[in-house]
Amino acid sequence: MCIRQSQLVMCAGVSLALLFTGPALAQGSGGVHNNQHLRFTQQHGLTFSEIGDPGNPGFLFDPPGPSPERVIGSVDYRYGITTREVTHAEYLVFLNAFAPHIDATGVSPNSSQASTKGISFVGRDGNGVPSFLLPAANANKPAEMGWRFAARFANWMHHGAPTGSDVPAWVFETGAYNTSTFITNPDGSRNDQASRSVDARFWIPTQDEWNKAAFWDPNHSGDDEGGYWMYPNASDERLTPGFPDEGGQTNFGMDQQTLPGLPEEVGSYPNEQSPWGLVDLSGGVQEWTESLLAGAEVNRYRHVAGTEMHRTETLLLYGDHIGWNINQFSWPESPIAGFRLAMAIPSPGAFLWLTFLSGPLMKRKRRLSLRTG
Repeated sequence: MCIRQSQLVMCAGVSLALLFTGPALAQGSGGVHNNQHLRFTQQHGLTFSEIGDPGNPGFLFDPPGPSPERVIGSVDYRYGITTREVTHAEYLVFLNAFAPHIDATGVSPNSSQASTKGISFVGRDGNGVPSFLLPAANANKPAEMGWRFAARFANWMHHGAPTGSDVPAWVFETGAYNTSTFITNPDGSRNDQASRSVDARFWIPTQDEWNKAAFWDPNHSGDDEGGYWMYPNASDERLTPGFPDEGGQTNFGMDQQTLPGLPEEVGSYPNEQSPWGLVDLSGGVQEWTESLLAGAEVNRYRHVAGTEMHRTETLLLYGDHIGWNINQFSWPESPIAGFRLAMAIPSPGAFLWLTFLSGPLMKRKRRLSLRTG
């Protein structure tokens, strides 16, 4: 199945070069400002947007070379996703609660798998529990860690995000993911649970969930006429790198080596939102997804999504494009990415609507132009 958008058909045979260098599609009437279905809630200090329009078509992408075609972005259920990346300050709350149990994982508390580039291990207290320090300048910047520790964060949220020095180990080791499977075998293969447990309340979003929240617009071409934008700010044009007070739209493409202090704090580009109100999908840090790389399941390589700061011109050409997320991946121990959380709908607690949906929820009539290919 292919989705026809304006003058471009997303189907087999569309080359990467045409998608990235061809004329921009006409800006539609969609975007966050025109999504009457927006709903937000707070859960344990994190803001989630409900991603609706279940059963939306996928985006068919035909990458160059030997890589097979992929259909991404189709999700047939409602779910929530955090509107921004988890920050160092938020991750530190988890890390302090988990500190008494870190040694049992076999990972050093000084390892970047566990802590992040912005949080420092500073020793142990009188009981031998690891202690960490977060400079104030790093507090609101996006955190990076290994996938396995992001999964433990999801487990902690699943159990209510308790804090204190006496939180039991099972709070971090069960729930969304069974961490007893987090084993690396002598041959390099891994046993990590492939996907979240069926009763998970919070989890690391799948590649489809991430891409739908970033690119799918239920009002792309008018009310209830859905479609995909090519870039994660409800646009078909590349985002402009630069500082927000200088007209920049993203810190992707800015050079951290010559511009110390990057990345920017989360939410520094509030005008660059997906149709569902997500920010920082471009720049900041790359983000873990739950999805395994096809054909490499034995190694449990996980896809990563989004972009971080990068000065390579080749990557700048297509880095934020919807097709770029297809083949980015890493092994679960590697601290190369941050994350957002996904959430079950109905929510784990009482849902506080910050933006109300007017009128009854009704199944929307699809007016997408579809064809098989």
